[in-house]
Amino acid sequence: MPLFKKNAESAEERLRRACNERDEKYIDKAMKKGKASLIITVRILGEEQMDGYLPKLCELLSSPDREKRLAAAYALGEMRYSTAVTFLSRRLEEEEDEEVLDEIRKAIAKYRG
Repeated sequence: MPLFKKNAESAEERLRRACNERDEKYIDKAMKKGKASLIITVRILGEEQMDGYLPKLCELLSSPDREKRLAAAYALGEMRYSTAVTFLSRRLEEEEDEEVLDEIRKAIAKYRG
């Protein structure tokens, strides 16, 4: 048995492939695997601009978990959709964590160019 597989996929590559399959419940699956998996997944969704996940990302923006809010703000910024900016702007008024606020501001700035 070889030590290394020729077609070995990294965890991130598997996540990207799964997200590309447009599995609408993928975020829920990632949540069950743990916070680290969820955060990576959310960032990939933003980078790949998978708009089908927009409602779930907007929901995560209001999570009690700071890391989830950070990841959601980043992802929404990468998507650069006007709808996302609406949710980001609303959250800007409610958010108290300075790091999350900074990520929200960056996300809005990405949209505005």
